[in-house]
Amino acid sequence: QPIQDSDSDFRDSSSDGSSDCEPERGSNVLRETRNHYMASEMSLRMDRLSMGDQQILQEDLSSDEGELVNSSCLIFEYFERDPPYSREPLADKIADLAFQFPELKTLKSCDLLSSSWISVAWYPIYRIPTGPTLKDLDACFLTYHYLHTPIGGGESAQAPFITCPNDMDDVPKMSLPVFGLASYKYKGSLWTPNGTTDCHLANSLFQAADNWLRLLHVNQPDFTFFCRR
Repeated sequence: QPIQDSDSDFRDSSSDGSSDCEPERGSNVLRETRNHYMASEMSLRMDRLSMGDQQILQEDLSSDEGELVNSSCLIFEYFERDPPYSREPLADKIADLAFQFPELKTLKSCDLLSSSWISVAWYPIYRIPTGPTLKDLDACFLTYHYLHTPIGGGESAQAPFITCPNDMDDVPKMSLPVFGLASYKYKGSLWTPNGTTDCHLANSLFQAADNWLRLLHVNQPDFTFFCRR
């Protein structure tokens, strides 16, 4: 079901509770290969997801010199199309996709191409306080992050980096720097304490997200929706 183009999807809530955001996402992962892969359809639809079951046919394509052709293969793609408040939380969605496609848990970031990415949509679900600043807390964000980890650190793109835990029982945490951003109801001094500097940064990140999707020829439903607002 496509995202509805009405403010009802961003309905206000004045319920008491802790402040939180509900994230959802889209992702696109590619892996470099030595062989050329052909797939009948690698684009994963919302109602029928597929990874290994849409049979990938491996062919040893040789050039005139008998060398294998270097290429890349789209191995997973998912775009959320449900209305924002009908979606699963990010952690639940990732767990669900990992259960359906266990191959995802075998991928390493260093094996992915630099064009592999994930986007996360952040929508407010509880707001405190509920006074005059309520309208400033209606902002929604769509952030873009690279999944590729460069080897040797020679690439200019910001890559994920890991923070090692101080506690023995803790687990390492990976930070995914933002390279693109789209926003809705991004107004008020609450979000732009530095004035025009923050606005210029937001505009720059929005242009970066737009350029990225155009470069990859991707039609992302969430980005299209944010652009209409």
